[in-house]
Amino acid sequence: YVETEEGTSNFTIDEAIVAKAGTQIDGPKPVTTTTTTTTTTTTTTTTTTEETTTTTTTTEETTTTTTTTTEETTTTTPTTTEEETTTTTATETTTTAAPSYNTVYGDANKDGRVSVADAVAILQYVANKDKYGLDEQALDNADVYNRGDGVTARDALSIQRLDAGAISKLPEEQ
Repeated sequence: YVETEEGTSNFTIDEAIVAKAGTQIDGPKPVTTTTTTTTTTTTTTTTTTEETTTTTTTTEETTTTTTTTTEETTTTTPTTTEEETTTTTATETTTTAAPSYNTVYGDANKDGRVSVADAVAILQYVANKDKYGLDEQALDNADVYNRGDGVTARDALSIQRLDAGAISKLPEEQ
């Protein structure tokens, strides 16, 4: 049986393998190719040397004799090139302003009075913040027990205690 991509009428056989019936014939073995990449980094340091030559000529004259003295001085100054890296770090400062509203301790539903309805709003918020969300002012108004620890069921209890007359004012401290 012969099968090609274009059908069975036009093909060439490159290799034929013959075996007894029932013998499994494996095709050509896969070829594994390994590629190795090498990266070479070259660092070059440049050193420059300057040479300065000074020639001094002194001439002395006398009536009959002339003496000329020549002195040569060579100064070598090595110069090295250096690189400097400067790192700059940006610092961001965030300033939070105090709320621009007046806190009414216990008024979680912002209806202008403190009642058991505020305690219910707090308990709903504690149970499911996504469904019964409170805005920033309502959260500030609701935090009446141990102020600063966030809104908890204990804040709702303090409002109920105020409503029942067990305490006389909010916020309530521990």
